[in-house]
Amino acid sequence: MKHTENEERIIYSIGAIGFVIIAYYYLKSGITIDSILLVFKDFIPIFLALWLFKTVDGMRTSKSQKKAAEKTIKNICKKHSEYLKDLSEKNGRETERYLYFIKTKPETSFIPIELLRNGTLEIRISHGTLSNFGYSITKNDSDKEDKIAKVKNAVKEEVMKTLYNGGVRFNPPETIKENENNIAVRIKIVSVESFQDIIETIVDNVITLLKNKQGY
Repeated sequence: MKHTENEERIIYSIGAIGFVIIAYYYLKSGITIDSILLVFKDFIPIFLALWLFKTVDGMRTSKSQKKAAEKTIKNICKKHSEYLKDLSEKNGRETERYLYFIKTKPETSFIPIELLRNGTLEIRISHGTLSNFGYSITKNDSDKEDKIAKVKNAVKEEVMKTLYNGGVRFNPPETIKENENNIAVRIKIVSVESFQDIIETIVDNVITLLKNKQGY
């Protein structure tokens, strides 16, 4: 069973308190090499217990997250079947798994599924994405990149707003490299218990944003 955030805080707090008690007991009469060694000797079992807890809990978290991601993908594809599909096989051969926009050809990648299975949400926005929603942007427009950038910024803002409103734990958004110009946002979501709900809500909100041609 996945431990809650409060349970984790309690466990780590107990470990910290244990260290303080051990340190005080051995160092109250003075700091010596022997007393420091005794502190570390007695704290090692506590440290190993905390490390084992973190390792096992992390393994459970990873398994739970992968399961939640697969269920999320199925729900998203069912709800937004007009626009999205998981194309695990394309052109008769195995490809990296993505959620694709499928209204226009060729299909346009939207969310890398393997990243999502590992807790990282990456959303891609390109000219192909906007074509699926009828944005009046052509490949020959001189300001095409500026228009796409505005939509990407709007998508990123929507993702961050949804995460904050959802009260989930997440790491700061990753810095997008220059050669990754079709990526609007890439962010690691730490909360597992609400992972499925928050991803589905984000996709719902982004699809609505694109349908309404916001950021354009």
